[in-house]
Amino acid sequence: MADTVSWLYGRHSLKLGGEYRQFLNNNFRQGTGSFNFATVAAFLAGTANSFSVTLGNQSSSIAQGALGFFVQDSYKLRPDLTLELGLRYEWNMTPSERYDRFIVFDPKTASLVRVGTNIDAIYRENNKNFQPRVGFAWTPFKNGKTVLRGAYGIYVDQPMTSIVTATSGNPPLAIPLTFTGTVRLDNAINVAGPAGLAPQTIDHDFDNAYMQSWNLNAQHEFSKFVLMVGYIGSKGTHLITRRNLNQPVNGVRPYPTLSLSSPIRPGTPLGNITQVEGTGNSSYNALWVTATRRLTNNLQFDASYTWSKSLDYNSYSTGGIVAQDSYDLAGSRGLSDFDARHRFVISAIYVLPFRGNRLVDGWQLAAIVQSQSGNPVNIVTTNATVNGVAGTLRPDVNGPIKILGSVDSWFDTSVFAPVARLGNLGRNVVIGPTFNNTDFSITKTTKLNERFRLQLRAEVFDLFNHANFGPPGNVVGTPSFGRITNTRFPTGESGSSRQIQFALRLILAGEKTILERARVAALNRDYSAIEIKRLLRNRVSAAMKLPNHALMKVAVPKPGARHPARFNIPDWTQCVISGIRGLVSLYSLIGMLILVASLCCCPNTNQEGLNPLWIRPKLSWLLDSNQKDCVNLAGWLAISRRGTLRTSRRSGRAPCVTG
Repeated sequence: MADTVSWLYGRHSLKLGGEYRQFLNNNFRQGTGSFNFATVAAFLAGTANSFSVTLGNQSSSIAQGALGFFVQDSYKLRPDLTLELGLRYEWNMTPSERYDRFIVFDPKTASLVRVGTNIDAIYRENNKNFQPRVGFAWTPFKNGKTVLRGAYGIYVDQPMTSIVTATSGNPPLAIPLTFTGTVRLDNAINVAGPAGLAPQTIDHDFDNAYMQSWNLNAQHEFSKFVLMVGYIGSKGTHLITRRNLNQPVNGVRPYPTLSLSSPIRPGTPLGNITQVEGTGNSSYNALWVTATRRLTNNLQFDASYTWSKSLDYNSYSTGGIVAQDSYDLAGSRGLSDFDARHRFVISAIYVLPFRGNRLVDGWQLAAIVQSQSGNPVNIVTTNATVNGVAGTLRPDVNGPIKILGSVDSWFDTSVFAPVARLGNLGRNVVIGPTFNNTDFSITKTTKLNERFRLQLRAEVFDLFNHANFGPPGNVVGTPSFGRITNTRFPTGESGSSRQIQFALRLILAGEKTILERARVAALNRDYSAIEIKRLLRNRVSAAMKLPNHALMKVAVPKPGARHPARFNIPDWTQCVISGIRGLVSLYSLIGMLILVASLCCCPNTNQEGLNPLWIRPKLSWLLDSNQKDCVNLAGWLAISRRGTLRTSRRSGRAPCVTG
């Protein structure tokens, strides 16, 4: 439920508003368990290095609300300077479970406690979210072609209910189990049971995430395109991350068992304890350059280049534990998983300048070219006993990392060594393959009549069939380590391999589209004798279906006229003269049609220039003229013997459109 009020006061444009959101989430699931295999050989042998499963029902019915208010002022300080000022308040309410099925771990007492029975809320209220925003737009020069813009704002993220869903799978409702080490498929449950519970919990002092974002850019309009150069930056705080509260220290877990005073299953052995908390952060800085050209001389394009760097503790809030050391999250700060240092994209459309008949008219070429740097690869080992989480322990690095660039050996693997402790290699230090892709299309649009067009498209994805490789193997000691064994995307998706498709479309143009095409054609002098005949023939039949306000009159401005004038009612004399001029200046039957139309339309005309005896002939858009600034099309335009419409020497001006 939301509402907004706008108020214009002098130079101020104010907006006030509020919003209430209610989320209801019902979940029904049962754990199937998961195994982690270090190698393909281990998978074939049925020997895993970790196992986890949740036994029992894990249902929940979660409700979460949010309340927000905002005020925004667009203040035009000067004609060339506008300020944007705003403030938003957000209260992200703590989620609740309908039947009190949230069970969390309390680190202070080493106990499992039930929300609604042992504690009041699963985590504290996040009701201090004030988000200021400020921005400006300044045109420093009088020609208005240069604009400077800048902005800063704070944006709060509402947590998803998924961060608390897993707590309904803790005892006594369900039994989460985990085991790290060698385990077989046939005895996993028996081995994991004595190893202890693996509860899921959330920090009682959880803070919702927020981001500070700022940018500064300059935009200038050149004769044929617009160029923008800008800087964009952001900093994320209290980002969602997950860590293992029960990570072993020198082989000993801090919480070997639940305390004897625990309301739920006292004295039960404990394994990993996964806690959701808002302790992550991130930073992003980028140079952004764009060039945009509107359709001019049959060419249109939009190009952009980004030079950026993104850093964080973990890149995805929905993933599991990714930190090597849960007691030192800052040690996992590194390049974001999605970081791409350079990215260039250009999309272009070119309309072939062929005219004359349906075969050569309506051809269009389009292309999209993408090129970007590779994404980081995190190198890990198969050891799952040091920190209790498989696929997170990094190796030691003993020399400079060289990128070889070969499919069989993307980087030098000899400098990595697995160790039975926390490795010294940083997170995401190896960069994977680049991505390059070109899509191309050819379109032929044929005009069947005023309302229907037929479009044939031929589209080629990955035009050059360029192989975009996926990341190399990242597990030290495995056969695929350092080797590329797959493409970036599965076959059939964009950028995977060349794909060609054809499409045929029948396009039905609306009334506005028809009139717009006629207007553009008139302005561009895109008429032939055949076209005028078709217009004279089709408009009479189509006039019965078009409303009066759809009239469009094409005329030639008199020398010295600055603006197209409004429609004025022609009298008998003007209409007869127009018909005679048309008969003299045009060839064959066209002049006679104009003369007949002039005599039929002019007598007893109303304010729209229509003969009430005719139902709605609508020929006035082609025949009528303005008495002040425009003269009649038939009188001032002539058709050459080749059938091309040209401007009379007497006017020498392009057609204008009035209505």
